[in-house]
Amino acid sequence: GNVLVYERGIVRGIIDWEFAGSGPALHFELASLIYALQRDGHSVERIDIDVRSFIEGYGISHDFYQRHYAHDVETLVLLHSVGALIKYQDLVATGGVQKQPWRELFAKRAVGFIHREYNHAYNRSAIMLEPAAPSVRNWL
Repeated sequence: GNVLVYERGIVRGIIDWEFAGSGPALHFELASLIYALQRDGHSVERIDIDVRSFIEGYGISHDFYQRHYAHDVETLVLLHSVGALIKYQDLVATGGVQKQPWRELFAKRAVGFIHREYNHAYNRSAIMLEPAAPSVRNWL
């Protein structure tokens, strides 16, 4: 980590780089929010309310979000969901599911999200999943 200090030695902030990444902040923050809400079992209606509140907090209208952000954010949520499936399959393969039993529930919710949000674009999803983990398609 890094410590940010004023010239007089007053601590201004501490940055923990362990989970740092680069990319468009709004996209990643919103995708992480949507994924966490769907992973934790929140209703589609609750997620929609939270997404609208989030984008309004950034001063972005819903229409502008739909035109300029939604596709990319939904793709990132899809990748989070596929990641949950891959993580669960890895745990099954290595016998580690007993240590993280909640992963099965996360994987099932990820499948539900993929079916609900991406059923109309299954071909695109299948193409994206092919190089990542062919066995993930068995969940779909």
